[in-house]
Amino acid sequence: MKRTAWIFMAFLMILFSSPAEIALCQQFTLSGTSVPSSFHVPRGQSSLSGVVYQFTSSPPASTSLNSPSGSFLVGGNVIEVNPVPLSVNLQNGSGQVPEVIHTPVRVLERTLQSGTNRFSYSRIFGILTGNVTERTTVNFTITAEAAADFAIKRIGLYFENRRAEITVEKDFPNLKAFAEIRYVGSGLLQGFWEVDGRVLSHVNRHLTFAQSVTLETPGAPPLPTFDTGTHIVRFVITTPATEIPLPSILYFVTPTEFKGPLARIRLKSPEDGTLLDYSTVKFQWEGIDRSALFLTQFFDQPDARPIFSAYTRDSFYSLPEPVLKSIFSSGQKYYWRVKGFDTENSTIGESDVWSFSFKAPQAYVPGEIVAAFTKDPSSDGYLDEVKGKYKLEVVDTFSLASVNLRVVIFKTQEKDPFGVIDELRKDPRIFIAQPNFILRTLSDPLRKRQYAHDLLEVDKIHAHFRGKKAKIAVIDTGVDASHKDLRDRLVLTKNFVRGESYREEIHGTATAGIIAASINGFGIEGVAPEAGLLAMRTCQQASPKDPAGVCFTDSLAKALDEAIEQKVNIINISLGGHHYDPLLAKLIDKGVERGILFVAPAGNLKNEKDLSFPASYAPVISVGGVDERLQPYPNLEITKKAFVCAPAVNILTTVPDNKHNFLSGTSLSSAYITGLLALAFENGGGLNKQVLPAYQGNLCKWVEDLLQISICEK
Repeated sequence: MKRTAWIFMAFLMILFSSPAEIALCQQFTLSGTSVPSSFHVPRGQSSLSGVVYQFTSSPPASTSLNSPSGSFLVGGNVIEVNPVPLSVNLQNGSGQVPEVIHTPVRVLERTLQSGTNRFSYSRIFGILTGNVTERTTVNFTITAEAAADFAIKRIGLYFENRRAEITVEKDFPNLKAFAEIRYVGSGLLQGFWEVDGRVLSHVNRHLTFAQSVTLETPGAPPLPTFDTGTHIVRFVITTPATEIPLPSILYFVTPTEFKGPLARIRLKSPEDGTLLDYSTVKFQWEGIDRSALFLTQFFDQPDARPIFSAYTRDSFYSLPEPVLKSIFSSGQKYYWRVKGFDTENSTIGESDVWSFSFKAPQAYVPGEIVAAFTKDPSSDGYLDEVKGKYKLEVVDTFSLASVNLRVVIFKTQEKDPFGVIDELRKDPRIFIAQPNFILRTLSDPLRKRQYAHDLLEVDKIHAHFRGKKAKIAVIDTGVDASHKDLRDRLVLTKNFVRGESYREEIHGTATAGIIAASINGFGIEGVAPEAGLLAMRTCQQASPKDPAGVCFTDSLAKALDEAIEQKVNIINISLGGHHYDPLLAKLIDKGVERGILFVAPAGNLKNEKDLSFPASYAPVISVGGVDERLQPYPNLEITKKAFVCAPAVNILTTVPDNKHNFLSGTSLSSAYITGLLALAFENGGGLNKQVLPAYQGNLCKWVEDLLQISICEK
């Protein structure tokens, strides 16, 4: 009976099957491809990668292919499953289906933990009525952001009030909208501004070596304000293709309202929209009758509350340097206006609002290219070949023994060195080609009181450890080797800045003092007062009174190589930049491989959202800051991303000529953590980032866990 039932069922399946499905049970082959077949994705970030699966069958058939899920694999092992199904219809032997592959951060982390930077994403498509299947595979390589495929990560739109809506009067002049675009990789950005569905202007811009760009609507044609009512602004991206929803913002135009009879104060300088050097500025305007006093106001947005104000009886105001450094940031846009008052303190005049910007610090040495070779490029005439082909001049050559590389610093006359760099990268004989990046030390001068040693219970710590076994490289500006607090601590002083000799400078001296100033009855005490310091001058002080230092890829590479070869325990790099530096990353990797700890500051800018490099590089211990009230410095977002936090504001430390002063910045936070790690080396040695305690917001508790001693007040 059962046998008869099975025969009957088989007869029904054949009876109701289509000719195409019957053909699939015979000689049938299916092939599929992924377009594109590979991607580069940035480390530490989730990513979206658009792919199209294309299929053909032989003989041509019309049927459905189904894939119940996708899998992320490393070395053939599944590390993550995407449960979203896909299906594709074959028509006359061909068909295709798109997918946006979302790669979560945990996939990247699991891949790197497996000892590789490569993983794949695979789907198996099958035919429901047969045993025919086809696997599609997309390969991924984890890279730095600069080397990732060009992709848009986030789009934000806002007006000058930093909001998604604004109200202006009819015929309001120069209304601006801004698009803040975060991206990875390099490539051509194409898109257009749109108002109420009409194209305002097109944008074509090549983006390189950065993480974000801010675009603004053009001055001509401006955003229209001649029609009252609500208007919708969008920025539409056409290239690269993106699945990110495009936001829109609104502005409302009201009828013109009458204003009181205030005198118009005419601003004179700096002119509206001026790009200024990051230094003290004199603001000037024309006086008005009956004025007894002027109020100068500064804003980070035109209609926001002032970030700084000052009264003056003159028709000018000079921005003091301490105010400049503590309130204003380079690379930022600001606004200013002036109000006039009579002897009764009544407002009698007001100016327009003008804008100004401080120049962003230069990211790389103009015209210089750093190229690293695995063998001497001059041995077979290749160096002369490169010089002639790209019209390059050799500025410097040196070897990096720790990573077995020969480095050449080239000079090009091309206005855009990135084109030359892109060509050099295509040559398999060149291991690394990059700009000669500029990084900067991270501190600012301020005077107040000392509190950090009490916060860390340093006196209690010194009863147990003083860092006498630790050997620390200070990668910084020059350290004053004759300072009474430091002269017994220095085992090496050496200059690495091209064309200069060793000299004493503020920032390096301050960093060294926090780490290891001696207990000698003079001045201050360092966190690790018996540690040995290697003072490696890789940065040049910006000016005689400004502690800020300017540092370069080539000088940093030489110093890191020397420190690694000297077998130091810790390398303190109290500086940072906005660009990932492949050559420095290679050296850091080699140092970590040899058991060296790297410590670097998170950053100082109050509007910063991401860690500075090298703090942003995973093997490095990134250090954020706190002030006297344990509030985050420079902001909460940065401190959350940092590995650990330490005092950063109003730190008393050493400066040249046997003097001491108060300074601020996460460079000093980095120095505190370096000193504490030096004490841990004395306690046991053999440290690496993975075994360090997790920071839970209590630095004293973190120190207890690090040193395995009891020091904190219960």
